[in-house]
Amino acid sequence: MVADATPAPAPPRLPIAVPPARTILKQGPDEEIQCFDFYSTLADMVRNAPSGPVLVALHGRGSSRGAFHDLAPDLQKRGIAVLAVDLRSGKSFGSTENISALHYRRRHEKDASVTEDAADIPFALDRVREYAPHARLALLAEGPAASQALAFAAASPERVEALFLFSPEGVEGLDTAASNAQVRVPVYATCGHGAEEEARLHAAVRGVDEKWLTVFVPPADVQAAPGIATLLVERDADRERQRAVLLERMLALCPK
Repeated sequence: MVADATPAPAPPRLPIAVPPARTILKQGPDEEIQCFDFYSTLADMVRNAPSGPVLVALHGRGSSRGAFHDLAPDLQKRGIAVLAVDLRSGKSFGSTENISALHYRRRHEKDASVTEDAADIPFALDRVREYAPHARLALLAEGPAASQALAFAAASPERVEALFLFSPEGVEGLDTAASNAQVRVPVYATCGHGAEEEARLHAAVRGVDEKWLTVFVPPADVQAAPGIATLLVERDADRERQRAVLLERMLALCPK
């Protein structure tokens, strides 16, 4: 019998222009494509003693790496580099298409579920290590990704030095309450305005040892949006109240 010599189909091409200055595509061990934006110069990323930590930023449900386009440049000015990741589930944020999700849909002819995003976390951290092998790493995550970041830190505490969580949401099949006691890195957790947001926040971090945990609930007079947008409230005074504790914790990761 003659063996079938039909070549394997080529991976789908992405009909989208990727800006080369900051955006990078990498293929993971499961052949999924991960797209991410570096908010730092490459020269800064590969220094032996980087000026500050690298935050691996994970967007919320149905979103993309574009969720961090307003925040990341400000953090970069403060010496904090940001790697904004397109998780494999999502759509877009503003005009920024989620390229990882686009590739997934074209390859599998369906959307990825948020439960599948968990595989993107270690892959993203591995990519940072390629560019910044000595950097201090932390996860900044919103929505379902915030809960997945907690579970990841509980299982792999040596991989990250801190978590910054915004409006955590439950993920099907993931019981963070069962693993939160294993978290051994500083956790900063916050939410948007309102009782429902606050209740979800406290439920997500339940069980984390108090010595590792800082919970910040927006003041009642600040109409803070859920997720990372809680840092982008309109009034300057309110914005600084929202950001002060967060920036203090982030800058604490900088070498003295």
